[in-house]
This record gives sequence, C-alpha cells and structure tokens, in this order.
Amino acid sequence: MTPLPAPTARLDRPLHGIGFVLVAASVFPIQDVLVKGLSGRYPALQIVFVRSLVALSLYAWLLWRERGMTTFPLQRPWLHVGRGTLGLVSFTSYYMAIAAMPLTTVTAVAFAAPLFVTVLSARVLREPVDRSSWLAVLIGFVGVLAVLRPGAAAFEPAALLALLSALTYAISQTITRELGRTDSGASIAFTSTLVALTVSAASGLVAGRGGDQVADLHPSIAFLVRGWALPSWGELGLMIVCGILSGVGMYCFTQGYRVAPASTVAPFEYVMIGWSALWGYLFWGDVPGPSTLVGVATTVTAGVYVLQHQARAQRARRDAARAASG
Repeated sequence: MTPLPAPTARLDRPLHGIGFVLVAASVFPIQDVLVKGLSGRYPALQIVFVRSLVALSLYAWLLWRERGMTTFPLQRPWLHVGRGTLGLVSFTSYYMAIAAMPLTTVTAVAFAAPLFVTVLSARVLREPVDRSSWLAVLIGFVGVLAVLRPGAAAFEPAALLALLSALTYAISQTITRELGRTDSGASIAFTSTLVALTVSAASGLVAGRGGDQVADLHPSIAFLVRGWALPSWGELGLMIVCGILSGVGMYCFTQGYRVAPASTVAPFEYVMIGWSALWGYLFWGDVPGPSTLVGVATTVTAGVYVLQHQARAQRARRDAARAASG
C-alpha cells in the first residue's frame, strides 16, 4: 500500500474538521455508557489499559499507511508526552466522575473547556481577550455553577473531577493544534495512547492486587483504587469495544483539530451533551432537572460565543497585519 503524503504545515479544511468532530462526538458517549456500566466491578486504569492496547493497534496501522513502518519521526517528543499525560488525566478524571454522576451532568461540566481555553490564552499565552469574551466566560461559568449547585444538599464532589477533566482537555487540545503543524493525527493519537498504556500497565503491576476493600469509599475513588480483576469474556469484550470506540473517537477529534481551526470545529463537540442525555435516560432513567437544563444551555451558548468571537477577532488582527505590511 502506498503511504499517504506527510501532513502539511498549514491546514484549513473546515468541513473535514467538522465531520471528524461529529463522528467523535457521537461515538464517545457510547463508550461512556460502557465505562459507567463497568465502573462498579473493575478499576478505571484496567479499563484504560485494555482500551489503550486496542486503540494503539489502530493507530499503528494508520501510521503504517501514512509513513510506512521504517520511520516514525517526532519533531517535539516531549510535547507529545505532555499532551499524552494531560489526556490521560482528562479522561481518567472524566471516567471517575461518571462513576458517581449522571452522564448529562458530567458532560455538561466538562464542556467548560472552551471557557478555560480563553482564560489560559489571556493569562498564560498573553493573547488579547476583549470585554465581551470575558463577559461570556463569566456567564459560562455561572452556567457551570447552575449545573453543579455548590452548597446545595445534592452537590456531588465528583463534579470537581469533571472540571479537572475540562481544564486538562483544554490544554491538551491547544497542544494538538500546535503539534498538527508538524505531525499527523495518527502520530499524535499514537503517542498519547502509548502514554496511557504505559501508565495504566504500571498501575496494574504496582497496585493491581490491592485496593479490594472499596465498599465504603466514594464511587469515584473506588473506581480508581479497586484491585484489578480477571473479567468475564463478555465484559472483556465490552472493554475491547471501548478501545475501538476510543480509538476512532480520539483519532477523529485529533484529526478534526488538526485540519481546521478550533473555533470552527469545537462547537460541534456539544453534540455529545445530547447523546449523553439520551443514553442516560435510556439506560439509567436520568432526567436532567431545570437547573441542569438552564446551566447546560448557558454554558453551551457562552462557549460557542467565545469560540466564534475569538475567531473573528483573530481574523481581524491578521487582516490588519496584512494591510499594514502591504
């Protein structure tokens, strides 16, 4: 098979990017259903190990198609490791949250990621952010608070794990866009999955037989520290399906952000909230309350506004720079 051409330094194919993100946003909620179903019997990192092992095979095949098996060049290996570590923290904390909370609630809180991107851009990267964007960020976080209801009797501490997932995901996707200028989507996904596989395998070797007494622990903590167990063939099959879905989803997300600007494709990730609500209702009878619905609508609206407004501002700055240089 003829290897595909190497990725170009600048990519801008919005329809391709949107398509990739829509596929990813549709398959990941199915994986969430499977993980939540398995969370009461197996530890999170055992599931991560199996899904990473399966997904790594997919990415190795994609790398072979892109570059052949003789070379696997990485321009910035430590940036790949950093992105992989952030990704591992992001989806592990997300898994821990869904072990204790409804899928819709966790997904809605995790979609504070675009708001974190704006804050990080201003405070870390020193990029200009105008008043309207800051106002949208503030409104978005109010929406997150409406979903979480801190101080209420029904507040679930696991929601903080969903916030951690959103923050680490935002940082990792920023790195993805930068890496996409020199590396393919398959190589980025491969290295991230390799990090997850290595860490989860180490956890199994070090603590795989411990942590069996978890009955009195919070469901999220129990999901993390429970001892590894030999799964039945049926449940092993579910873990393998998680790996297939994860591989397809992660590759599509990575490729979507690589071939199109984040401001173009990120709003389409919100499709995940709809799928999560549907699966949560069908499998567990979860019906979002009024505060959750209001909070979700507020967070989504603010997130989309921030993404689109920042994209327009960046285009205006580029046009002004070109006009000044011409």
